[in-house]
Amino acid sequence: MEIHEQEIIVLENLERYIILNNVEIENKKYFLAMGLKENNDIIPSKVLFVETEFDGQNLFIIKVKNQDLIIKLAKLLKNK
Repeated sequence: MEIHEQEIIVLENLERYIILNNVEIENKKYFLAMGLKENNDIIPSKVLFVETEFDGQNLFIIKVKNQDLIIKLAKLLKNK
């Protein structure tokens, strides 16, 4: 199970994000997401990277919090 670009995801806190792009580092895929309002308008100030984990039944979406990794991911996407 996986998420894809242009897919809308909903976090546990009910915030909605749209997946814009992805990048892979060391065989792990990370996704760039931007926040959405209820009417699906983008919220430019809500940008984050997420990664996924699948336990065989459930897909977990995890916010990337490591600042060094966020910078690395942003640079990779910029050069993509």
